[in-house]
Amino acid sequence: MEMKTCPECMSEIPGDASVCRYCCERIEGIQCPACMALSPPRATTCRWCSSRLVAETERHPFTSFSTISSSLGTFLTTLSLHPQESIFTQDKIVITTYGFLGLTSSDEEFLWEKVAGFSHRSGIFWDAVSIETRGQTSADITCLSRADSAKIREVLQNLER
Repeated sequence: MEMKTCPECMSEIPGDASVCRYCCERIEGIQCPACMALSPPRATTCRWCSSRLVAETERHPFTSFSTISSSLGTFLTTLSLHPQESIFTQDKIVITTYGFLGLTSSDEEFLWEKVAGFSHRSGIFWDAVSIETRGQTSADITCLSRADSAKIREVLQNLER
C-alpha cells in the first residue's frame, strides 16, 4: 500500500486519503484564497472563514433585478392587496408573499447553491415559475408578466449550464 506524509502532523497515512486520520486535517481539496485552509472538492464556502470558494466567473453573472406580480392577478388568486415581490441578486433569491388582504407576509430566501431546478408555466394572462430547491420547500412565483417570467427563466437556465 502506497503511503504519504501529512503536511500538518508529518504522520504516515494511506496514499488515497484526503483527510489525515491522526490530526483530522484535510490534505486534498479546494484551497481558500483568504485563509489557505483546504475544503472538500465540491465546497462553495470555506468552513473556517466563510469566504466564497466558487469564482464569480464560474456562474453566469447577471445584473440584479426584482419583479412584482400583477396586482389584479394576485387579488383574484389569493385575495391579497399586495402583489408578490421577487428579488434576484448574485447571492440569493428573496421572494416576499403577502397573505389574506396583506395582513401577513412571508419572506423565502434561497441561496443559488440550493437551487435544484425550475419549471415555467405560461398562462393566458400571467405566467408562473416554480423553483425547486435542495433541502428546502419549492417556491412559486405567480401572476408574472411575460417579460418578467422570461427574465427569470433566462437566469435559471444559465444556472443549469
